[in-house]
Amino acid sequence: MTSRRPLVIAAWVAVGCAYVFAALAILTIGIFVLPVALLATAVLLLRHGADRAVAGALVAGAGLPLLYLAWLNRQGPGTICRTSDGNLACGDQISPWPWLVAGLVLAAIGGWLIRASMKPPAPAH
Repeated sequence: MTSRRPLVIAAWVAVGCAYVFAALAILTIGIFVLPVALLATAVLLLRHGADRAVAGALVAGAGLPLLYLAWLNRQGPGTICRTSDGNLACGDQISPWPWLVAGLVLAAIGGWLIRASMKPPAPAH
C-alpha cells in the first residue's frame, strides 16, 4: 500500500458523501454540490484510477450525510422549541432512527468493502 492510498480513499469517501448530500439537498444547495462531486470524481479517476476500494469508499461516504441528518433530528420526532436571548423558536423534527440505521449500515458495509479490498487476492490453484 502506498503512503497516499489512505488519502485517496478518504477523497472517495468525501465524493460519496457529496453525492448523497447533493441528492438530499437538491432543491437548495445540492444543485451546486453536484457539479463539485462530478468534478472530484473525474479528477480522482484520471489521477488515481478506480480499484476495489472505491466502491467501499463511496458506500461509506454515502452513510455520512445520513448520520448527520440523524444527529440534526436527535430530539425528534415532533415539534421542538428552543429559547435563545429570550426568543422562542420552534420547529418540527423527523424521527432520527431510520436515518441512523441507514447511515450505520452504509458506513459498516463501506468499511467492510474497503477492508476486504486491502487483503491480497487468494492464490489461484
